[in-house]
Amino acid sequence: MKTLALFLVLAISPLVASCNQVTANTQATSATAKQRTSLQENYLISRTTDYYKSSPAQARSADGQLQAGTKVQLKQNAGSYALVKITSGANVYVSADDLQAE
Repeated sequence: MKTLALFLVLAISPLVASCNQVTANTQATSATAKQRTSLQENYLISRTTDYYKSSPAQARSADGQLQAGTKVQLKQNAGSYALVKITSGANVYVSADDLQAE
């Protein structure tokens, strides 16, 4: 019985350590993503990018373009796109990769 208990402890220990590492990595990645895309913070458009007024669908042509350096305010993350408020007050979708912390 003691041998079985020792075997189980030795067999399970690496799994527990692995789970702890995955949790730590996930938390670090999540913290970085939140820091990069904090809601209501100001961002700059890093390069000329297309924007969409109603949804981030690319099946249709863009509604317009924002120039590099344009200031925007992040409203919502939407996968690879972000809903931002532009200086005119309109909310539009842009590629999240084109946002740069101000």
